[in-house]
Amino acid sequence: MLLSRQTWAMALLWFSAALVYYGISLAGSMLSAGTTPLWESASMSALSEVPAALLSSYVLEHHFLGRRRSTFALYVMGGATCVSLPLFPLAAAPAVAILGKFFITAAFDGIYVYASEVFEVRVRGSALGLCSSCARLGSIAAPQALALLSTNHIMQLFGGSALVAAAACAAFLPETRPGGTLDGRLYQSLPGAERDLDLPLQREIITGTIL
Repeated sequence: MLLSRQTWAMALLWFSAALVYYGISLAGSMLSAGTTPLWESASMSALSEVPAALLSSYVLEHHFLGRRRSTFALYVMGGATCVSLPLFPLAAAPAVAILGKFFITAAFDGIYVYASEVFEVRVRGSALGLCSSCARLGSIAAPQALALLSTNHIMQLFGGSALVAAAACAAFLPETRPGGTLDGRLYQSLPGAERDLDLPLQREIITGTIL
C-alpha cells in the first residue's frame, strides 16, 4: 500500500532537518575558513541549541501559529538563511550558518511533537519509526555533501532542502491545535479524550476502579 502524502511530507521534514543540522554542525572548519577559530564557531553552534529549544516550545504552543505555521516559518527562515550565505562577507559566514542551524534546530525539536499529532494512534509508532529512519538518511548524506561540494554549494543544498520541506509542510500537512484534536491525535487530559471518543470503560481502568 502506498504511503499517504502526509507521510511523505513529514518524512521530508525529518530528512531535511537532519541533513541541515548535522551538515552545519560538521562544517565548522569549512565555514570558519581561518577567519574564526574552530573552537569558537563550534561553541557558538552548540550554544545555539538552547535558545532554539526555547523558541520551539514557545511557537508550537502559540494560539495563532500552532504546529503547521510555526514549522513552516522555521523551515523557511532556516532555508533562506542558508541560501543567502554567499551574499555575506567571508568573516560573517560562521554566524550566518549558525543562525540557519538555529532555526532548523528549533524546527527539528518541534517536529517530534507535530509528527505525534499528525499520525493516528494505530500507526503512530510505525510512522515515527519511518520518519526517524529518514532523518538518519539525512545525517548519512550530510558528510557526503561536505566531501563533494564547495561551501557555497553546500549551503545552497541545505537551504534548498529546507525550503522544499517547508513547501511540503504548507501543501500537505494539517494543522493540529495545542491540546489535541480528533483523528487519533494526542490529548492533554483524560476528560477531553473521553468527551470525543466516549471512553468510560478506559477511564475506569485507568483510575483503578476496574482491574
